[in-house]
Amino acid sequence: MDKKRIEEIIARCEGNSILDIGCVATQLENVKRNIKSNCWLHEELAKRFSKVVGIDILKKEIQELKRMGYDIRYGNAEDFELNEKFDTIVAGELIEHLSNPGKFLDACWHHLKEEGKLILTTPNPFWFEFSIRKNFRRLNVNPEHTAWYDESVLSTLAKRHHFEVVEVKYIIAAYNPSTVKGFIYYKIVFPLLIKILPEELTAERILFVLKKKLNY
Repeated sequence: MDKKRIEEIIARCEGNSILDIGCVATQLENVKRNIKSNCWLHEELAKRFSKVVGIDILKKEIQELKRMGYDIRYGNAEDFELNEKFDTIVAGELIEHLSNPGKFLDACWHHLKEEGKLILTTPNPFWFEFSIRKNFRRLNVNPEHTAWYDESVLSTLAKRHHFEVVEVKYIIAAYNPSTVKGFIYYKIVFPLLIKILPEELTAERILFVLKKKLNY
């Protein structure tokens, strides 16, 4: 997860207790590399909040990270049960991987305090680079993805599971090109496109803030 997304997520976290779902997400060597570069969301949350709990399904990585001092527990995002409630739940780049996103939202609802909120980030299906790559047959979608989510779809799903979308933020990533072609595109062409096109087309990721509804 890049630093821009981490900053946007952390800026919206409230309270002292945070649950980070899908916090490991990758192999341990990648996690350690991200820790060193300040690009692991769970580590950045742990620096700022007094209680940060993580859950994931990668058992070997969980055990090693627990030995390193992190409070990470085994749990499936769709049916976890921790017997405690949190002020904020975060799930970065997770919902697009799930088979049953409604069950995930139900589990989050039951683990949030009354004024709690859920913060999600997910790929933007209308990012213009996806369309370009698709036209040139170079669109490589993560084979573990099961769905795309935009404002309309996510809002409908949230409403069905007793949440309300209270904020939508389009996140435009910062790139550090390693080639001349990349430099020309990301430092010259892309900044011009950002000025011309709406953010709904130029943002690679979307951040959603969902508030728990008590009366339904």
